[in-house]
Amino acid sequence: MRSPRSRLARSRWVRAGAVAGAVALLAGCGSARPGVAAQVGDQTITIAQVDDASITFCEALAENNPGNVLTMGFARSLMLTGMVNRAIGDQIAAEYSVGPGAAFEQQIAAFEAQLASLPDDQREVVVDVQSAAFYRQSVTAQAATKLLEDEGVSTPSADQLNGRASLVDQQWTDNHTVVRDPRFSEVSFPAASEGSDTSNQVTITPGASIGFPVSRAAKDGQVTDSLQLTTIAQGLPASQRCGA
Repeated sequence: MRSPRSRLARSRWVRAGAVAGAVALLAGCGSARPGVAAQVGDQTITIAQVDDASITFCEALAENNPGNVLTMGFARSLMLTGMVNRAIGDQIAAEYSVGPGAAFEQQIAAFEAQLASLPDDQREVVVDVQSAAFYRQSVTAQAATKLLEDEGVSTPSADQLNGRASLVDQQWTDNHTVVRDPRFSEVSFPAASEGSDTSNQVTITPGASIGFPVSRAAKDGQVTDSLQLTTIAQGLPASQRCGA
């Protein structure tokens, strides 16, 4: 089995993005070119990539978690959000010559162990989407650690490390552009805190159109609970559902 770091470095998201990199961004436009789901700095993520990953993810969901049904629009947005986080993390890692930390590697190993029964392609996509935000956070923290060490701070406090990591991430955002196709929503999950249950919570920032709205809440992008997403998805035609 490939190591988590080498596997991630050659993720299908990264490989296909490099091939598609010749697709230029429309200067001054608020959306990506046709066929492009997102332009992240100098990396292009195509709609075909998102669709391919979504199909594989939905196959894994049906196999590993029957009864948990999502809308296909949500699944595609989830894939793209993960791809964007991965691309930003890769670019930060390259800029500062760092990789993810040990905690991230441990999380990847745990994910892969939990999903050992899935085929390799399904497991890779599920692990990638589950870990993408943490990957970005991890390489940003490693970049911050490196910068602090260069300044003579070998054992930074949590506040120092978090503050510098936030600055690293913000500097990337200030110096690069992320342009998403407005048909895709941005999906995020709240960070778990001690004594709280966030297992069913999700935040969706809607794009212009993410599929056929079956309720007022779905139309307005006000779905904040994964159980509500399942209820909505169960009322859709099979072609618009993800999972079984």
